[in-house]
Amino acid sequence: MIKKMLGVALLLAFAASASAQQCFHFLGTATDAAGAPLASASVQVNTISGAAATIYSDACSTTTTNPLTAASDGTYGFYAVAGSYHVDSTLSGKTYRSILTSTYGSTAPFGLQLAGDLGNTTAVPQVKSTHLSAALPVAQGGTGVATLTAHGVVIGEGTSAAAITSAGTVGQCLISGGASADPAFGWQANGLAASIPATCSVGQTYLKTDTPAKCYCTATNTWKCATLS
Repeated sequence: MIKKMLGVALLLAFAASASAQQCFHFLGTATDAAGAPLASASVQVNTISGAAATIYSDACSTTTTNPLTAASDGTYGFYAVAGSYHVDSTLSGKTYRSILTSTYGSTAPFGLQLAGDLGNTTAVPQVKSTHLSAALPVAQGGTGVATLTAHGVVIGEGTSAAAITSAGTVGQCLISGGASADPAFGWQANGLAASIPATCSVGQTYLKTDTPAKCYCTATNTWKCATLS
């Protein structure tokens, strides 16, 4: 029985022409699950539905044999129209699969590589590398943002892109803004009283209740208060 496993593969897609077929040149390396190249492996290219894909030896005008035979270093290449393909590399009765998707017209080719076990053991398939031209949206498991504020905290925003807090100041806490507002870094009161102590330590905070105010201790060990509305 052929044991199917998802193997690590280096797969690249390049737009071969601007024709109506939207032809791409796919370059890959057949490898096993450990990343070792499969010399002279049989490389079968299928559509996602499982049918043998039509592949070409040039810019989508001359068909070529499918499966291909990998070179001695495991590399192979073929042309095909834009789409998603299963690339199965077989050697010594074992088949290793890579999944490749290409999009025409993007500023950078889109590729997705998977590696792991297809189900014959307890190993879990893993995403090994991605090539994306935009941030992965929330609906696809991403954050929807291209950069994250250094030392900030990621805040969920439902189906919208995540929000990221500022880094905050030493000693501040992430304080809830309630069910309808994002949390933010701020000073957590060390005490609640009508009047504040005469002396303080840096980072200490107080909430005054007589004239509502939020007070914090400055670097010079003096209180600074802001009236609360």
